[in-house]
Amino acid sequence: MRIAIAGVSQETDTFSPIPTDLECFEKNGLYVGDEILEKMRGVGKIGGFLAVAEKEPGKIELLPIMRARATSGGRVTAEALEFFKEKLVSGLKAVLPVDVVFLSLHGAASSTKLDDFEGYLLAAVREW
Repeated sequence: MRIAIAGVSQETDTFSPIPTDLECFEKNGLYVGDEILEKMRGVGKIGGFLAVAEKEPGKIELLPIMRARATSGGRVTAEALEFFKEKLVSGLKAVLPVDVVFLSLHGAASSTKLDDFEGYLLAAVREW
């Protein structure tokens, strides 16, 4: 089974005047490709998923795409949102075919472009 792995996490405080830009994600963990496998073992939801997947040697092929995390802050900039969309879609296209997409999202992010940050990324993943 071929499983693509990706995640984006940020909790937005809509009252904060300080936007969360790509640099905020880079400071807190923006990993691409195999860097996810190296740095996320035992950490968070992706780390838990990796631990379970490793119990099925030879049955699961992990296809790491992108993982981004920022601390709580203001709305995510439109530029960062589009960067994540492009990385997710291009990353998925590069590893096709896939059987499953493991997409770890926080669920409380909003951007300067639109309120439903996670819904926007999920729609982009569904469209490919």
